[in-house]
Amino acid sequence: MKNKKRINVVFFIIHASVWKLDGLYKKMCKNKRLNPIIVICPYISQGEANMFDEMCEVEKMLTNKNYHFVNAYDRHRKVWLDVKTELCPDVVFFTNPYFGITKKEYYITNYTNSLNCYVPYSYTCDWLYEFQYNQPLQNFVWRFFLESDISKKIAKKHSLVRAKNVLVTGYPGLDIFFDKDYQPINVWKNTQQIKLIWAPHHTIGNLAEEAITFSTFLQYSDYMLEVAKKYKNILQIAFKPHPILKPKLYKHALWGKERTDAYYHCWETMENTQLEMSDYIDLFMTSDAMIFDSVSFITEYLYTKKPALFLCREGIEKQLNEMGKISWNIHYKANSREDIDFFINLLLEGKDPLREGRVAFYKEYLMPINRQTATDNIYSAIEKLYI
Repeated sequence: MKNKKRINVVFFIIHASVWKLDGLYKKMCKNKRLNPIIVICPYISQGEANMFDEMCEVEKMLTNKNYHFVNAYDRHRKVWLDVKTELCPDVVFFTNPYFGITKKEYYITNYTNSLNCYVPYSYTCDWLYEFQYNQPLQNFVWRFFLESDISKKIAKKHSLVRAKNVLVTGYPGLDIFFDKDYQPINVWKNTQQIKLIWAPHHTIGNLAEEAITFSTFLQYSDYMLEVAKKYKNILQIAFKPHPILKPKLYKHALWGKERTDAYYHCWETMENTQLEMSDYIDLFMTSDAMIFDSVSFITEYLYTKKPALFLCREGIEKQLNEMGKISWNIHYKANSREDIDFFINLLLEGKDPLREGRVAFYKEYLMPINRQTATDNIYSAIEKLYI
């Protein structure tokens, strides 16, 4: 690779909301030795209609960012992109590790002649050690970039290769929080009210149906609309569902497509609510607080140092890994509607008794590794290939 004039770096992306490599892509674009290109891959697990909706959402996001990308599906010719032949990747970055969620042509087993890398799309907090650390992709990649020494310790215990391909870099998805010059875009309809995020996870089933069961959406979906209406002159609420929640609701016996679409439309159109389905960096940065049960946000929202209320289901703590438990313990918790009301009243009164714990966590666990951002640490690893 050191003898190549230009090195082709391909980034695979499936969901807009799980794209966490902005900084790395931009940094590579400034290097004349590197030719980075993003490929939009299909999400095939929830049917063709959802697949094309997801691809359109990703395309819209990348277009708004003015990024160099190609859609893996050519709608005019009705053919799928042959990445190996047409793009000739030297390095491939995978952003999702799961086999079967995209076409096999875009899975690691098809790229034996490339240097393959994996950066987790979220800050890993759950107990799914086999999924997170020991699938074929995590074992086959040249470099598995992880966010913390705690994660490396887990990978060393559970991965087939005993984490020999792991490099601890920090979490690139939220590097922007360390950029003092970054000015977030206002994404809120009304900036004069308290800006609250509600972020439900997609795991609405039970443990017989799901590997994890974090979502409380079915329990609180109606009540959160009541909250929005009750505080319409005080709260601006952003509904930020996991991208897989919608197709799961389509298939749910008590929901279906018509009810689900109407529900999402309600959040999109009410005076003091909004629907957020894409990137959430600016949403986080400009928010005041969050109500959630989305597992990766347990640690990710702590980058903001802002208050958050975790909506609990029975047995949740058992489904968290070491980092997840440390993070979860410094959030507010809710087991009922009354707990939600209590949290909102804290916001209205400007009280935040848990702030000191969040700030301490930030300093101990989230500060840049090697005094460099995760992006810089990953970039340095790639740079060594051709210097």
